[in-house]
Amino acid sequence: MFVLKNAWAALGRVKWRTALIALLALLVSFSAAVDLAVIRADDTANNETYQSQKATAVIRPNAQTQAKRDGADSSYTDKYLTWEKYSTYATAAQSNSVTFNYTLATSVPVRESKSLQAIAAKNDTSEDKTGGNLTLQAFYTLDAAKLNDYGYYKVVKGKHLAYKTQSDGVLISQALADKNNLKVGDKVTVGNPSKASETYTFTVRGIYEYDSDVPEGNGSDAKYAKDNRENVIYTTYLNFAKNGLDTTEATGWGVPNLNIVFSLANPSTYNKFVRAVKKAKLDTKTYEITSPSLTAYKKSIEPLDSAASAARIVLL
Repeated sequence: MFVLKNAWAALGRVKWRTALIALLALLVSFSAAVDLAVIRADDTANNETYQSQKATAVIRPNAQTQAKRDGADSSYTDKYLTWEKYSTYATAAQSNSVTFNYTLATSVPVRESKSLQAIAAKNDTSEDKTGGNLTLQAFYTLDAAKLNDYGYYKVVKGKHLAYKTQSDGVLISQALADKNNLKVGDKVTVGNPSKASETYTFTVRGIYEYDSDVPEGNGSDAKYAKDNRENVIYTTYLNFAKNGLDTTEATGWGVPNLNIVFSLANPSTYNKFVRAVKKAKLDTKTYEITSPSLTAYKKSIEPLDSAASAARIVLL
């Protein structure tokens, strides 16, 4: 008791130091509580919340394969996955009790016409080699459009695409509309990539602008005009198929670049899907399986991961 009494008396004689010690103790306790809360939140985000996420799965040429692509060499279309290949992988997944829904995107380059001239690229290359200076990109559903490889876009004039209704409507970029003095309701014509004499006429349903970063090689840095995302014409899969562009008989750049998006219940089901497809003899030297939705989720929690990492160091 005597020791405690003397200690208390000593603290009382230097009140500012006592107050400072108390404040520091409070700050340390508060900091530790916050750090622990951040760590717990990060753990939840990377485990329970992550496992509850729905997962999309896509099969695409890997980076090494894409690096070999030359937009003026149509032999690259040999790397496109066909309906037959996708059927093989889907059957393998179902045989392993993996259930899924799917949607799709598909595209071909298309040729210019007097009514629609592309924004020029640095390289002036014949459309006979590139298949066209424009790209016709089709989506089966809105979900497929949300996973657009060229980035997110918004319709600033006119209407969005109607995926369940047969029409000849297309969306063109504001930049393309300005270059060609086009407005909503105008007609535009494009040519088949393999047969220049075969043309398709569409109605401008809407005009869009991008509201996302430009992927490398798809902006003003594009080697070929068709790769500049401002030269992309968006339409529905129904319109694409109606014009005979979803075909297994095409050659060269006329071969459609079919990309199916599988929708899976959660990351565990996604992992099971990956194993099943690889067992179905997917050429992993050429292709890779990724999940755009899980990748996006992981990116969204990166700030929390960084804060939790810092918190763990502080707690030590």
